[in-house]
Amino acid sequence: MKKDDLIKLGFVANPHGIKGEAELRLLNTEDSVLEDGMTVFLFPSTAKSKISQVGEEWKIQKIRFGNKVICQFEGIKDRTHLETLLPFE
Repeated sequence: MKKDDLIKLGFVANPHGIKGEAELRLLNTEDSVLEDGMTVFLFPSTAKSKISQVGEEWKIQKIRFGNKVICQFEGIKDRTHLETLLPFE
């Protein structure tokens, strides 16, 4: 799939807690299509991020909606691991 064919849903700039959860900033907070088990494409927002410039597929392990949208991606071990990937969209 080409990057031009994808729809940007939001971005992550901050970790949440110590377990590697991420605080998502969604562009559309009213009707999110994101759910547990969904695969999403992540792209780095800056050169600081260790996510590949061509993008990477990541699976949402768990997502919670409330005052903040908190997401746990499969394979992220802890906050330190997540911080190496930040920021991403």
